[in-house]
Amino acid sequence: MALVVGKGGPKLKASTETPVAIDESAPLKPGELKMDGAEGPVRVKVDVTTGSSVIDMGLKGKMSYRLNPATQTFHIDFSMTTMEGFADMITQLFAQIGGTGGR
Repeated sequence: MALVVGKGGPKLKASTETPVAIDESAPLKPGELKMDGAEGPVRVKVDVTTGSSVIDMGLKGKMSYRLNPATQTFHIDFSMTTMEGFADMITQLFAQIGGTGGR
């Protein structure tokens, strides 16, 4: 398993949006799960028909990913994500799919 840069190099750019804390009193939307993260609540929306998920870590940002079984690849997008949030999310993702859990 490897994390590689896509065609054309990295596409990192400063976010024009500001992450928002998760409202724990807000009801869950269809397909959404609530989890306790190391530093607060996390909301996960899973779409089994497309193989995609969105993970909202509140003030640390959001990560969306899509699995392509035909090519055995992931496409991962981050938005409004701090570097700490990036490290946390990518670590959790790789741990879930059989990685070592290291950073």
